[in-house]
Order: sequence, then structure tokens, then C-alpha cells
Amino acid sequence: GLGAGGFVTAAQLTQDAERLVKHYRSAGYLQARVTAEVAPDPALLGQGGALAAALAGGVPALRHGHSHVRFTIDEGSPQRFGAITLSGAHALPATALLAALPVARQQPFAGHRITAAKELLVRRYAEVGHPYATVRSHEQADPAQGSVAVAFSIDEGPLVRFGPVMLRGNSHTRSAVLR
Repeated sequence: GLGAGGFVTAAQLTQDAERLVKHYRSAGYLQARVTAEVAPDPALLGQGGALAAALAGGVPALRHGHSHVRFTIDEGSPQRFGAITLSGAHALPATALLAALPVARQQPFAGHRITAAKELLVRRYAEVGHPYATVRSHEQADPAQGSVAVAFSIDEGPLVRFGPVMLRGNSHTRSAVLR
């Protein structure tokens, strides 16, 4: 990526622009767009004709390998969480699960909060004997409302009961430490 030194390539610029888009989208700007420009002199950025003439005339900065890069970012409108729904909850009350989630209606949308919510749901189910529970999410953007509805779907998996734990062969560590 940029900032690492070396040569600027079209592939690097594309990758860096994609990283910027990903960052903005994870922060709730789902329509974010990024464009990149490169010129040997900052005065030539955004000046296609002047840049072509300078390149044809042998700009001194080009001979020294200097490049100036400008990313133009169009964030679009920020999105907020819309309706948050939960299906498949039987072993635990859905209302309590929804209240515990790190996502709420009208909060700024952030993809990492959906990941955290799924992890929390899986942990809660493991704590009540469902260690194989899985959670999926489906996001539905509504650009007109500026919101993203999120539906969480839980597959609780089988109820698992663990019997007594027996420790054998332990001669150096107290059993209480291992339990």
C-alpha cells in the first residue's frame, strides 16, 4: 500500500482505494466511493490535459520518481441500524437476547457490531448447554430511510449435558487449578 515507499502501481492504487471503501462502509457509509489520481506534481492533480502535456514534455519530477497521489472520497449518507430481529430463539428469551446485543435501532451502522452480536449470541447459547449453536445475519439496506435492518437467525443445535469430570495422572498440579 501507499506509505510503504517504492513504486506506485495501478494495482496498488486500486487496492488502497478498496481498503478506504471498506473502511467507510464498515463505519456505516454504504454508498462510499473512492477515486485515486496520480501526478508528478500536486498542481497537476485533477488537470488531465495539463498532466498529459507535462508528461509529454518530460516533467523533472518524473525523472526523480516523485509522485503525488490524491484520493477523493465521496462518503454518501451515513446509515443507521433499522429494525433488529431475532428468529430461532427457544432456549433463551428473545427479548433478553435483543436487549443484550451491541446493536440497537438508530445507532450508527457498523459491520463490526454485527460480528460482535453474533459472537455474543453464540456465547450465551454455549453457557446454557448449546455449544454447537450457530448464528447468521442478514442485512437489508434501505437507502431511502438511511437505515439497515438486521435479522439474526439462530440454530441452537442440540442440548448437550456434561457429566462429572474425572482427572487422572495429575501429580504436579492441584486438581482445583485444572477444574
